[in-house]
Amino acid sequence: MAEQKPLSWDELTAEEFIPRRDDRETARYKARVAEINNSGRSLESVILEEVFQMDDAMIDHCLAQKCPQQYKLVINSFPYWLENDTAHLLLYSNYDNWDREPLIFHSEKQLMEWLPALKSGNGFDSVIRINISKNRTVKGLAHAHIFIRSREGREALIDLISNIPFSSPERIPFVWQD
Repeated sequence: MAEQKPLSWDELTAEEFIPRRDDRETARYKARVAEINNSGRSLESVILEEVFQMDDAMIDHCLAQKCPQQYKLVINSFPYWLENDTAHLLLYSNYDNWDREPLIFHSEKQLMEWLPALKSGNGFDSVIRINISKNRTVKGLAHAHIFIRSREGREALIDLISNIPFSSPERIPFVWQD
């Protein structure tokens, strides 16, 4: 078996993208999913609460797709295993519409609103990925995975995205703690 290592930029931009987390993040992610499942709540309801700041009544309303569609850009609190100069963001929709075009459009729109430095290049690259169905843990809320790479190093990357909230505010990824 080949040695496991962080996803390279070439892997992130390849046609056949296979996501992976390191062992610590995988354990954190599985523990969080189990915690949510054991509480009787759905992953979707927790994301609507944490990412969209919805109360229980609004969550029920949105899960029935009776609320206005919204999109939110966040830093993934359970990121894939990436090289040090790359960050993992998510664009969540409060609906389950997995159509690629709207997810890409709203991802690009949110990136330009939050990170205008990406527009001019300024030493950053980005790629937007939508997991295939079998790789989706959160099936009831459409979302895109956005990867941003800094050609100027990790410090420039952190400066760029530091005003974006984490997807689960109380769970900061290990890579941000190290």
